[in-house]
Amino acid sequence: MPTRASGLTLIEVLVVITLLAILASVVIPRYGDVAEDARETVLKADLATMRQQLQLYRVNHGGAYPTSLNQLTKKTDTDGADGEEFGPYLMALPINPFTETNDTQTETKGEGTQAWYYDSATGEFAANDAEHLDW
Repeated sequence: MPTRASGLTLIEVLVVITLLAILASVVIPRYGDVAEDARETVLKADLATMRQQLQLYRVNHGGAYPTSLNQLTKKTDTDGADGEEFGPYLMALPINPFTETNDTQTETKGEGTQAWYYDSATGEFAANDAEHLDW
């Protein structure tokens, strides 16, 4: 009586590979959106933090917003000059998760390649890319 070798047949291997491919096609798109959702969550948190710190700076400095966002990372006096009374309000400016930089546009909102838009006259702070300008 001939003995049969143990192992998988070609058909069984193809069935397993097909099932794995079907599972991967269902699972991978779900995880692809996770990275985008995470960047949006970070952006929302950074916007909220920056706006809160700008308001705190304004309260401490007689209603004036900082002329530059870099003033939020320093100790200042009541006039906004280097001093010891207030701040720092931030350890560093946040990095925009969509541009991966933390530079600032102060001229026209939505133009240029800078990560953030800031208007020192009104205190408006926003992401400086077309998709997130109104957040």
